[in-house]
Amino acid sequence: MQISERIGNIPWSRYQDAYGTCDSGTMISLFASLASSNRDDCESAIFGFWSNICHQGDVYSATTHALPFLIEIGVVNDTLLETDFLEFVADLATCAASTSDKTHRKWSRRISSSPTTYKLSVDELAQLDFDDVMALRNAFVVNAELLRQLIAKFEKQSPEFAGQLQRKIDRFSGTANAG
Repeated sequence: MQISERIGNIPWSRYQDAYGTCDSGTMISLFASLASSNRDDCESAIFGFWSNICHQGDVYSATTHALPFLIEIGVVNDTLLETDFLEFVADLATCAASTSDKTHRKWSRRISSSPTTYKLSVDELAQLDFDDVMALRNAFVVNAELLRQLIAKFEKQSPEFAGQLQRKIDRFSGTANAG
């Protein structure tokens, strides 16, 4: 099955993104632009993904489902070598490194600044957020082999982000050296 079919088969509207319920049309369009050989389309898609699934350091249930497709497209689309794509994937990995303490502090700040906006408690919101973080972390582990191909492809152009991403994968996989 083609990647575009597999992307289209994901029930995106079941998942959350930065704007609430994820929009299937938006996700399909972003992936199509990311797979383009046009650099401007790719850059626009990266910005769209950053806005939708990795907004201001937050990740969402849609992020976990998008990650395998992002990696797969990154491995095959050479146009992405001319963009901030690897920086974006490394940023996703940084978000996946969040701890439950960080998510709890984040929700405590948000609720204290806008107490009537949220229907759930700090603990409930922090747990939901941390569940998304853990799911994303697991998605990185499951896709580690393909990620290594992506890192090898981008290593010369983006050594800093390639190294950062490799260290996160090793950490998530439990294969990092102690110390």
